[in-house]
Amino acid sequence: MVLELGGNAGVIVCADANIDFAAERCAAGGFTYAGQTCISVQRILVEDGVYDKFVAALVPRVQKLRSATVWNEATDVGPLINEAAARRNIEWIEEAVRDGAKLLCGGQRIGSTITPAVLTNTRPEMRVNCMEIFGPVVTVEKFTQYDDALASINRSDFGLQAGCSPATSFGSPGRSRHSKWAV
Repeated sequence: MVLELGGNAGVIVCADANIDFAAERCAAGGFTYAGQTCISVQRILVEDGVYDKFVAALVPRVQKLRSATVWNEATDVGPLINEAAARRNIEWIEEAVRDGAKLLCGGQRIGSTITPAVLTNTRPEMRVNCMEIFGPVVTVEKFTQYDDALASINRSDFGLQAGCSPATSFGSPGRSRHSKWAV
C-alpha cells in the first residue's frame, strides 16, 4: 500500500555544490512520474553566486524530457491523472506568470499531458510555491543567506521531503549547524 500525504518538496543548492549533479537530480526529482508524487521536487532555492550556472544546467535537461503518452517507450514525462489536473497545473502556471513569474521552459498542455515547466521570479505566496502542484512544474529562486533559504523551505504546510546539496555546506561559515529541518 502507498499513502500519498501531499508535499511541495524543497531543495537548497549551495554555492559549493556540484552544479551539474544538482541540476540532474532536481530534474529527475521534479519530473519523474510527471511530478505526481508527494515527494517530487517543486521548490528549488539556489545560492545567488551559482544561480545562473544552475539555471543554465537545469533548463536544457528539462527541455530534453519528452512528454507523451505512457504507451510510447520514449516518454520521460507522461500524462497527469486526468485533464482536470492538467488544467489546474496550467491555471497555476498562468496565474504565476500574470503575477510576475517568468516561465523559462515548458508549460504547454496537450490533453492531460503538460510539458515540464520551470518558473522563476515567483513569490512564496504563489500557489506554484505554497501549494502542492502535483504535476511537472518546478520553481527556481535565488537566496543569499543559508538560514533564510532554510526558513523558506520550512515555511510550508507540507514537510515530507527536503534536500540540500552538498551536505558539506553544513557547518560552513555563515551556515547554522543547528538549523531545524522540516520533518
